[in-house]
Amino acid sequence: MNTRTVPRTLSVLLVLSPVLLACGLLNQPTQPAQAPPIQVPPTQVPLTQASYPSPTTAAVGAAPIHQWAADAEASSEWDAPDWSVKQVTGAPNTPECGDYPTAWASAGRDAVEWINVYYDVPVYPTEIRIIQTYAPDQVSQVDLIDMQGNFVTVYTKQPEDKSDRPCPYVLAVSVSRGDLLVQGVRITIDQSVLNMDWTEIDAVEIVGVPGQGTPVRPPTLTP
Repeated sequence: MNTRTVPRTLSVLLVLSPVLLACGLLNQPTQPAQAPPIQVPPTQVPLTQASYPSPTTAAVGAAPIHQWAADAEASSEWDAPDWSVKQVTGAPNTPECGDYPTAWASAGRDAVEWINVYYDVPVYPTEIRIIQTYAPDQVSQVDLIDMQGNFVTVYTKQPEDKSDRPCPYVLAVSVSRGDLLVQGVRITIDQSVLNMDWTEIDAVEIVGVPGQGTPVRPPTLTP
């Protein structure tokens, strides 16, 4: 064995060691730098409110729609199908003012009666239009029917003979309840005051901003 070879080899290794060490370090995967924590300011609105806006907020910017009743029920009806509660559904179809079977009439002409009308699209209402084609106006109360089947009164008045007014007589009730989503309307007529004939209703229109929800009909036929 050449005794001079060992020192030479050691010298080469000593020279190459820093280079090899540096190359090894360069080949190691770099560790991601630890980012400083993000400071999030406290929100002023609870998360539930931010995620699920109130009905008033949800309705902002939507255009009102006009609807005729799609379904109806009443305390009574004079007959069926003529003068029945179903005559209130859909657009007006009574040819002229008078005692025509194409409008709803109650069984009696001297009692307090009511009719509930329902619509295909729930709305935040702005106006209700009640089309009366005979012996107006004995409408004494108008209630909104909300999505849970509750009644919210928006109009009360003593019966007043409007037979001298242009016919059909349209009772327009303005509503300012942008917070209330409704499925329908209840109309109460008081025929016990004026000793007139039946107040007959041909159709009921609702105007309002459309909303969404699953309606629950009133649990009973009286509020």
